Amino acid sequence: MEFSLSQSNNILRAVIEDTTDAIFIKDLQGRYLFVNAAIAKIFGKPAGEIVGKDDTEFFALETARKIMENDRRIISSGQSESVEEIVFINNNTQVYLSTKNVYRNSQGEIIGLIGIAREITDRKQAEEERLELVKKLSQEREDLTALSKVTANAVSTLNLADLLNILLQRIVEVIKADAGVILLKEGDRISVRATIGIEAEVRSGFSVAIGQGFAGTIAASHQPLYIEDVQANPLIISPILKQLNIRTMMGVPLKRNGNLVGVLHVDWFKIHPFSDRELHLLEITAERCAMAIINAQLYEQTKQLQESLQLQIERMPIGCILKDENFRIIDWNPTAEKIFGYTKQEALGKYPEQLINFPGARPVIQQIRQQLEAGKMIDHNLMENITKDGRVIICEWHNTPLKDAKNQIINYLSMVQDVTDRKQAEKKLQHYAYYDPITGLPNRTLFLKRLEETINLAKHNQDNLFAVLFLNLDRFQMVKFSLGHHLADRLLVNAAQRIKNCLQNRNFSFFDVDLESNLTQENQNFPNPIIGINNIVKNSSNPKKSLVAQVGLDEFAILLTNLRETSNATQIADQIYQTLSYPFDLDEQEVFISTSIGIAFSSVGYQQPEDYLRAADTAMHQTKQLSKTRYAVFEPGWQTQAIERLQLETDLRRAIERKEFQVYYQPIVSIKNGKLIGFEALVRWHHSTRGWVSPGEFIPIAEETGLISLIDRYVLREACQQMVIWKHKFPEKFPLTISVNLSAAQLAQLGLIERIDQILQETGINRESLKIEITESNLTENCASEIVMLQQLKTLGIQLSIDDFGTGYSSLARLHQLPIDTLKIDRSFINQMVCDNESLEIVRTIISLAHILQMDVIAEGVETTEQLLQLQSLECEYSQGFLFSRPVDRQTAETLISDNNLFISENINNQQ
Repeated sequence: MEFSLSQSNNILRAVIEDTTDAIFIKDLQGRYLFVNAAIAKIFGKPAGEIVGKDDTEFFALETARKIMENDRRIISSGQSESVEEIVFINNNTQVYLSTKNVYRNSQGEIIGLIGIAREITDRKQAEEERLELVKKLSQEREDLTALSKVTANAVSTLNLADLLNILLQRIVEVIKADAGVILLKEGDRISVRATIGIEAEVRSGFSVAIGQGFAGTIAASHQPLYIEDVQANPLIISPILKQLNIRTMMGVPLKRNGNLVGVLHVDWFKIHPFSDRELHLLEITAERCAMAIINAQLYEQTKQLQESLQLQIERMPIGCILKDENFRIIDWNPTAEKIFGYTKQEALGKYPEQLINFPGARPVIQQIRQQLEAGKMIDHNLMENITKDGRVIICEWHNTPLKDAKNQIINYLSMVQDVTDRKQAEKKLQHYAYYDPITGLPNRTLFLKRLEETINLAKHNQDNLFAVLFLNLDRFQMVKFSLGHHLADRLLVNAAQRIKNCLQNRNFSFFDVDLESNLTQENQNFPNPIIGINNIVKNSSNPKKSLVAQVGLDEFAILLTNLRETSNATQIADQIYQTLSYPFDLDEQEVFISTSIGIAFSSVGYQQPEDYLRAADTAMHQTKQLSKTRYAVFEPGWQTQAIERLQLETDLRRAIERKEFQVYYQPIVSIKNGKLIGFEALVRWHHSTRGWVSPGEFIPIAEETGLISLIDRYVLREACQQMVIWKHKFPEKFPLTISVNLSAAQLAQLGLIERIDQILQETGINRESLKIEITESNLTENCASEIVMLQQLKTLGIQLSIDDFGTGYSSLARLHQLPIDTLKIDRSFINQMVCDNESLEIVRTIISLAHILQMDVIAEGVETTEQLLQLQSLECEYSQGFLFSRPVDRQTAETLISDNNLFISENINNQQ
């Protein structure tokens, strides 16, 4: 088991650290609690410099706010969510798909966020390129269609240079001019593109601004222009035209739908009179020229566009597959080759199902085709595909029908990505969110989901009895703090296995907890044809089934269904209690624990799974209070008690803030001479509205909530301070001692020695006057660590006492190893020793052994003269109890010191 656990931890750690996806955990304030190597690489910082900081330390303020808003929304809803987050890091804008879920503590309270993020910058760019490609392809189809219409009645060539020369030659011939020029618009200028009757040098690089010169004036006004004598007209600014001896010019704009294409003008070397007929003919010709020129330009642009788009398709990081109207492959880019392993030549002319689809996927593919043929865009679907080398991969598909100008489908475009790694990462994250990483058991969230299903099934079958068991491992915290987290984790794993073995021994089968069937699936247009989605199994024979979950640090929950009678559950509880009471062997360290178990049956009639878990938890706490029972079955009245207890806990926290506690002092008396030798400091609580609250009522709550540590410190400080005051006031009455209890929570905390030493220094108490009492049940079997801790306390110069001796797990043989000064015999033995010989012998043995080990003994709970006489005969040194005094307040204790009364009368001593 040890090897298996270590191996599992190593594998889990390797997966988290080696994955290229960023995995992180944040607290409720947005601070990073854990980051893997991928995040450290992204931020360019060691993980240690990231943990403890929030996103404002690494991103621009606006970016950090958006990320933190997403986190708060998810924490508020308590639901998993995938969001796209854009960040600027490492001098680049990057896009991440972040899948986040809430992170809960042992009480099920949300304490943070766990997430996994994957960079999808290339994917987003590819999607944008895909949309732009679709847009451009559609425009291309329209342009090609328009080009076909325009050129149907024009010259056959679409080469612009050839076209211009042919058109200009025909125009000059029709007009019977000596020369001609065609200039085309290029931005805010027009440039010569074709000439006839003028030397070739003129056309080379000649251009004029729109609005200047002859051609520029026509271009600006969109109106024809005639100049009878070029040589005498000041509008002509070009020296070339005058050098060529041109006399008359007539020009018209080349327009199409009101848009300027260029300028056409014809020239004569002699004065040529104006002719309306020639101008009209030139305008008609210019209109047709403009159409032909636009067609040629459109053709060139379309050709360039096709070449550019093809280049883009070839370079796209997304697989692009173009299919004809029959769904045969007509294009297959390099990324598709990389994804599926087939070359373009191997794919062309094939149907996808011949290459990359499983036979079982045909119904789904047929459904997709039907929707595409209907003109619908299939935005997104996931499907398992097979590569050339036989690997199964998960692909994300985007399918789009391509239409011509008549809205007729001519092709189908499919964009595809291999998302196998991403889906596996999502599945891992989902596992982290629903299973405990140490025991591998379902966690609280998944347990409640299964319980909810069971409740819903029970609504339709009133005879379907089920039960919820809530288990708490007693003393687990002490094991963890004394032996360390590693062995505590092993203890949890072993305990979980014992629980499961108990269920199997009672013929309970385990629920098949499948993430694919029980957790929320990603919203898909089409179900995965290969990975089927399982439905909840409903076995008509109704076998007994169970589910074990870890719902807290040291808490387990068990769901038992299809019970025939309530004894099925109580017998399980008995067996679990007995099984967990056997020792656990952890690295040759024998550890004992026990468990408290609460049971809630479906007969209570709750509708919500949380109510059943809370009821079983309430019953478990009732078991702790009863102390001698192995389990308790929930009774509705306990819920009211639980609410009252919660209110008491709230009041307890306020009492610490308001300083409502008081220290009372119970005298400790010498049995030999009846003199006062010291006090035990005891805490009392005077509630602002309820009055005095019994320690038996609030101390257990304080221990469970950890508030006992604060109370212990208060009592220790007050008691030490009071002893200093009394010593100054009654120096002749000293030496006296003061005994103060330390709880198990205090003993387990780091810095205990330093805190006690600080109190001793601040109060100035004589250190030998202080006795620290440690309850025997708080000592574990980890003797070495306990000896070290007790010796550290002894180095402070104080005395140590074991309280309630005889009731815990210590053995008498261990005493010589512990640096103890005093044993306090538990009151249960004192109360029975007069009438019970066994109790008397236990007391006699404890006193005898203590004296051999040079320890003194205090008997607790002395209430009768008979008990006192017995203790005197056994040579017990000291005692305390109601026979001498109840615990008293500070003023009364002061009176006891000053009066110097003997607590044991001479008559009693004479009886001895």
